[in-house]
Amino acid sequence: MCAHSSGIFFAGSDRRDRSNGAEPEIKFRTRCRLSEHSHGRSGIHPCYIGELPPQCAALNRTNINVQELAMLAAIEKEKTLVYQALLLDPLTSALLTIEETRQMVDELFDAEHAFLHEFK
Repeated sequence: MCAHSSGIFFAGSDRRDRSNGAEPEIKFRTRCRLSEHSHGRSGIHPCYIGELPPQCAALNRTNINVQELAMLAAIEKEKTLVYQALLLDPLTSALLTIEETRQMVDELFDAEHAFLHEFK
């Protein structure tokens, strides 16, 4: 049980640095942790439980890798990273060929050019 117990608990993941409670810099290849969270008047409070079992962490990594690459693409405004993220996505790669994925990304960038014009 969490020190901030309010009786309301839910599962989540937390990547905070446990030494000082600060949010970490963006790090790739971070490890997943399972944590219980409690909710009280002062907000949401994660309670560290431990590392995820390797099988669960591996399953999560397949999606986290795509999300981290997409985030990097947005930060660096790099269209090539968008292609690479989608090519690594399990669902996209199961349904589309490499060429179809490239075509889909190009169509999305064309349709949203007003918002994505900074991408190189």
